[in-house]
Amino acid sequence: MMTQQVAVWKREIFDDLTELLGKYSVIAVADLQKVRSSQIQEIRKKLRGKADFIVAKNTILRKAAEKAASSRDNVDKFAQSLTG
Repeated sequence: MMTQQVAVWKREIFDDLTELLGKYSVIAVADLQKVRSSQIQEIRKKLRGKADFIVAKNTILRKAAEKAASSRDNVDKFAQSLTG
């Protein structure tokens, strides 16, 4: 059986998401496909200090939700409903 190395940035996002999914009671997910980077930067500026804004792939979010499911109910069901 082969094991693969996981990129450092993926591991960091996974750890951050796992922590945040267990910490906050409100979680929002948005499809950012075809959103320009300038628009994302503007959103980040407006939310700075008010919310955590993390861009992640669906697979990483699903895996983080599975790990966080032990401390929060229905987080894994929420993540499984992601499309795109």
